Parts: sequence; C-alpha cells; structure tokens
Amino acid sequence: MTLQRGLPQNEFNFIPCNGKPGVYYVRDRVKGSYPNNRVSFVVDADHDRFLGWDQRWAADVFVTDYYSVESYIASIDVFVACLKQHAGLQANDPVLESVRTWYELSERQFAEAMVRPMAIAIAWRRIHGGDSLHLDTIALHNFIRIPDAHELIVLAALDEHLLEMADEARREEIRKIADVIEVKLRARNCKCWIRGKFLSWWFSHYFNSVAKKLAREFRDQNNLDIQCGLTMGQKQFIALLTHHAGVPKRLRLFFERRLGGSNSVALV
Repeated sequence: MTLQRGLPQNEFNFIPCNGKPGVYYVRDRVKGSYPNNRVSFVVDADHDRFLGWDQRWAADVFVTDYYSVESYIASIDVFVACLKQHAGLQANDPVLESVRTWYELSERQFAEAMVRPMAIAIAWRRIHGGDSLHLDTIALHNFIRIPDAHELIVLAALDEHLLEMADEARREEIRKIADVIEVKLRARNCKCWIRGKFLSWWFSHYFNSVAKKLAREFRDQNNLDIQCGLTMGQKQFIALLTHHAGVPKRLRLFFERRLGGSNSVALV
C-alpha cells in the first residue's frame, strides 16, 4: 500500500500519532498552522461502526474501510504475491490455485473462531466505553492453533476468557447484547470486525503453515522442490507486505481530493 506509487506526482511524509487520541491532539495543535489541504489524517475504524456511537470526522480525516490498515494488507492477492516472491513460484504455477482455495477456507475458519469473541468485545465496550477493554494482552496462540493449511484448531474459548474479565454481575447483559451484535457481524466482511493485530497474527501463521505444506507435499511446475525462504513473523507484517498491496480506491480518492496538486503531510 504505497501512496507514493499510487500518486507518484505527490510527496508524502508520514508522522505516527500513536492512535486516535494522538490524532485528536496533533490535529488540534496544527489547526490553522498549515494550509488546509497540506495536512491530512488517517485513523483506523476499529470497532467504532459497531458501537452505536455517532462518529463524525471532518473532511481532512480518512477512516479505514475495515478495522485497521492491517486489514487492507491481509488479502489473498498479497498472500500469493509474497509466496511467489519468497518461494520462487511463477504466476501461472497450478499450485497457486490450490493455495487460493486453502486461504479462503482458513479465512472462513478464522472468522468463525473470532466472531463470538469480537461480538463480546463490542458488547463490553458498548456498556463500559471504548477504552474499557484492552486486547493487547491477548495471545492468540493460547486460543488458536494452525497446524496445517487445511486445519485451524480452537484450543480454548476466547469469548469466555473475555467474559471472565468482566464483572460477574454484567456478564449476562454482555452475552445478550453480543447475541444481537454477532448476527450483524456475520453479515459483514470479517475484515471490518476482526481486530487488525489478530488478523495479522492469523495471516503470518497461516503463511508459514502453507509454506511448510508446499515443501512437504508439492513440487513446482518445473518439478522442483518448493522451498520458501521466509518464515513470517507478525512483527514483520506491515513492513514486509506493504509493497505488495495496492492503494485502496477510497484512500486514493481522498488524497486526490485533498491534495489538489500540492504536497501533503499525512498523520497516522
């Protein structure tokens, strides 16, 4: 997702603001100091669209279509592009069709494993506020394992783990609200509601499982062993894969409208 490549006539400087509070703070500080079209802001949607709160941003702020920036990158096309690069596969290698099928299956399995926990998280935040539940301490490997390209195993119930963190008196209320939310989540693209860091965890671990399966069981179209030179780590996710992802249409249109031929500083 390289804006410079998508809008080559413009120059971009990205300044991390450490989340929405940082964006609020910096936006207030620079307001009036720069021409309006030179400074733009990009924020993750997170679960805001499901919390039932009025979320209004000005024209200088872009809110992601999915949960976060990571959600754009976690796609089958990026997965295949990375596999071609690091396993030396040609674009027309028949094995890549199998990879696409496996990916779609595993993505559905992961979405099924995550829909109830995410509904619980959203219900919790509806009751207690957006900053009341922090998921950074959740280590998904304690709850999910991906031993093979065809298999995703749920080791423990993440939804129940989250409920145990809530006051016992509010747990039944959270469950009832989550029942309604879960129906709504199932009707949406899972990338809108699966936490970006959870999605990147699945993507990275699934990539490694597929690479191992190809090495064990397949040969490329030239009848050579398939050896992937990359073991993907979640911390590498954005840096490793950004150049494989195209610029989302709505983001490109946002900057085209904002820039009007001038340079811009984008604050993320």
